[in-house]
Amino acid sequence: MSEDVGGCRLALPDRWGGWYTGGMPVGESVRVRGLPTGEVTFLFTDIESSTELWERDAGAMASAVADHDELLRGAVDENGGVVFKGLGDGICAVFDTASHGAAAALEAQHRLETQVWPTDGPLRVRMALHTGPAEQRAGDYFGAALNRVARLVATAHGGQVVLSQASAGLVEDRLPTGVSLTDLGMHRLKDLSRPEHVYQLDHPDLAAEFPSLRSLEWYRGNLPHRLTAFIGRESDIAQVGSLVASHRLVTLAGTGGVGKTSLAVRAAAEMIEGFGDGVWLVELAALTDGSQIPGAVAGVFGVEASPSQDLTAVLARHLASLETLLILDNCEHVIDGAARFVDTLLRATDDVRVLATSREPLRIDGEAMLRVPSLQVPSADAAFDDFVGVEAVALFVDRARLVRPGFAVDDTNAGAVIEICRRLDGIPLAIELAAARLDTMTVTRVAECLDDRFRVLTKGSRAALARQQTLEALIDWSHDLLDEPAQILLRRLGVFGGSFTVDATEQVCGYDPLEPPRIIDRLDRLVETSLVMSPDAPSMRYRMLETIRAYARHHLDLIDETEETMRRLAVYLLEAGPATCDGVPQGDYVEWLRWRTEEQDNYRAALEWACAANDGPLCGSLAVEFYAYLVASSLVDEADAWVDCALGLVGEEPTPLRLRLLGKLLLSAANFGNTSRVRTLSGIIRSDAEALGDDVAAARALSFEADIVAWEGDLESGLALITEAAERLLAAGDVAFESTVVVGIEILSALGRYDEAEAMVDRLESERTSLHGETAGSYRARAFRGTVANYRGDYDRAAELFRSCVEAAREVGPLEHGAMLIQQGRAEFGRHNYTIAHELLSEGFSLWPDDSGSIAIWFQTVPALIKLETQGLHAAAPCLREALAIAAAPDCVLDREEALTAIGEAALAAGEAGEAAVFHAAAIAARERIPGLVPDQWTRTSHDRTMEQLQQTLQSEDLQQLIDEGRSLTYEEAAERARTFLDDILDRRSAGSA
Repeated sequence: MSEDVGGCRLALPDRWGGWYTGGMPVGESVRVRGLPTGEVTFLFTDIESSTELWERDAGAMASAVADHDELLRGAVDENGGVVFKGLGDGICAVFDTASHGAAAALEAQHRLETQVWPTDGPLRVRMALHTGPAEQRAGDYFGAALNRVARLVATAHGGQVVLSQASAGLVEDRLPTGVSLTDLGMHRLKDLSRPEHVYQLDHPDLAAEFPSLRSLEWYRGNLPHRLTAFIGRESDIAQVGSLVASHRLVTLAGTGGVGKTSLAVRAAAEMIEGFGDGVWLVELAALTDGSQIPGAVAGVFGVEASPSQDLTAVLARHLASLETLLILDNCEHVIDGAARFVDTLLRATDDVRVLATSREPLRIDGEAMLRVPSLQVPSADAAFDDFVGVEAVALFVDRARLVRPGFAVDDTNAGAVIEICRRLDGIPLAIELAAARLDTMTVTRVAECLDDRFRVLTKGSRAALARQQTLEALIDWSHDLLDEPAQILLRRLGVFGGSFTVDATEQVCGYDPLEPPRIIDRLDRLVETSLVMSPDAPSMRYRMLETIRAYARHHLDLIDETEETMRRLAVYLLEAGPATCDGVPQGDYVEWLRWRTEEQDNYRAALEWACAANDGPLCGSLAVEFYAYLVASSLVDEADAWVDCALGLVGEEPTPLRLRLLGKLLLSAANFGNTSRVRTLSGIIRSDAEALGDDVAAARALSFEADIVAWEGDLESGLALITEAAERLLAAGDVAFESTVVVGIEILSALGRYDEAEAMVDRLESERTSLHGETAGSYRARAFRGTVANYRGDYDRAAELFRSCVEAAREVGPLEHGAMLIQQGRAEFGRHNYTIAHELLSEGFSLWPDDSGSIAIWFQTVPALIKLETQGLHAAAPCLREALAIAAAPDCVLDREEALTAIGEAALAAGEAGEAAVFHAAAIAARERIPGLVPDQWTRTSHDRTMEQLQQTLQSEDLQQLIDEGRSLTYEEAAERARTFLDDILDRRSAGSA
């Protein structure tokens, strides 16, 4: 027989008679290609006893599985299905209709029965069908429907086809003659909250008698029935199974609410087939003393003993001949009694295995311990497609739908969902408590309230243990099990914003009544009880989950110890770590960077507290010390914000600390070309320095004054000032001498005095070697020589020098790394290696802040010129427009020549020589309006090349007239003409293409 579907004829097996005649509902169709969407039917298959068959004869099994795969795929294809995944020794297929899925299953079982197999006997394949919504991601299916069909196929036997209620309801009224459904009743499936009504699909040609389904009812034990879905943790389940297989005692340890019990029960359900005498759960939460444990276990097994008998010994004799897994849940509050009981039981039996859950290990011989991690959380900047399937998000969505049916993550709430999951550290119970709040709050509001999480996260299940009904009660349980010194240490650790070392713990937390030598013992106790995370090698830094840290800080506030502990943290940050001068490293830069990277969150915590406490001296000192690290990490806005906060606290009277803070802001303004801010700050600093008699601060201010003079065009005066500033700073041994020498190098190069610039590099290298022990040919010296080579136009040498600097700069930080890539890119551009230049410049620009002042002109003009050479004007135009806008700013007058020069290049490339002449002249005029400014070799080369081409293209009189016209334009007029030119050219190109 056959059926018309979507204009094609799909062959269907005659064996199944009238399955498809007259009974197909309107709207059902067969998809031949692609993955179906909407309501679909899944078919999962699995070869029974495949492991044994592989062990017996791997060669024959390999051949048999190949035949099996071809046979099943054929049956699926012929019935309009799609095999979308192989799973172990089975397949996963999908169909638009349950009817087609059932037909494929029967056809496959028939072919399996009649196939001649190379193995000792036939392959026996179990199959299951379930219908549900198709949730797709990255070309694959996921979601509840797949979980149910996977659990369903695991209950079946070889040769059997079982269907869920959903699938059976779709086919029961359209069964062909001879095909029938057998009701197998309700069954609990592993890890699924809703029981399943299961049916068996029968046909006269196939076997119909099978043992009972291997659902949870089939196995001995007392595993509880889940009321909610179990989310994720596939790797953790596998790890627990592996540990139980090789160790008789496995303890799942972890912080409260992390899901130890759920994981233990879920993993046990997976292992249940391996324990002939069952898996048994014993709850210890209600016990008040360890001596009650034997009675609790005896109650589960129905064992009784006379008062004169040792109950543990009686239990051991009862269990001695049994192959069973015993789950002891919540051992932490009776840990000593649990340890003694388990030790006695395991020594008296051979086949009993114990899976314990506790906030700390039992610490007895033979114990294997697994720290249960939090659920996987999405990264802060995760793309939508990357985070919707992340474990913590999946749990939040599942539980949210219990109180708000139909809840989904979308563009409006994705950020809040990510924040909730991250700030709650992926702790399942905390996430469930947050989701429960959606009955009265929006997701965004829940995220906003997490600063007060212990007041908000209070809507746990009334049926749960009291300690699991609120987030605070959950941690109270762990806290109350500690002795007083450990409780004190836990509270004080709350001041750390990030990870910490033993040394930091001793210095910050080791005051009355805690003695520093005993701190390590208390810290180990907190690790053992899962309140502090074990140190990561090789840094040996400890961490706390944010939720535990918030609890600790809250309770520290309650006893008024926050100020003392926070001050000790600030002192530690100011005094520990590699030596600095004014926050700048005085030695091993990499070590300085590493230490501050590890301590950065602690700096932020201390700064936040100092700002809130209005402590100007402490806030200012921390801001100065942290500033250079933030700038090196491209966090300039954050660096300036901390300094601004400190300046607001220290007041306007001249003080050494105020000078240091102002100096940081001045450096930032100078680095990013904010000339008006440089002028303002320089004046304030010079005035304060004179009032305080601080010659070093005055010399630093002088160096910035020199920069301003040079930027305004008086290069000779700027050179004289910068040389004076450098000499004064060198004499004082101040680290700022290096930046002043760099400015001198740039001024000399702009003047074309390249040999003098090289000599200044030699002087700089010699001084650095004297002060810091750096060897000749150091990375920084090579970079400065490369800068001179770029100015000189010796692009081959510049490219070689910067190439050798890039990797060293990577260790320094993104700003320095980006600068080296940009310089190397400019050198490669000068060598006409445009593709390489574009790659280098793109990567280099990506490492700089978006709002980095006049340096931003490079971000546009250089890529524009490269795109002009390699892709054409249409690709370069957006960059050129942006360059014009940047150069229009009052602080970017020095960039106007570069922007207009690039426009001139574009006009030449477009064949518009007249406009090119106008923009070329306007660029020169923009430079001449800054008295004394001499262009670098890069700009000279561009102008010379443009003039040669114009002289070859235009008559002398016409060229001179166009040049005069360009020189008469203000920058604003030239920029408007350039924008109009770009629009006209692109419009004409577009019209021509059409």
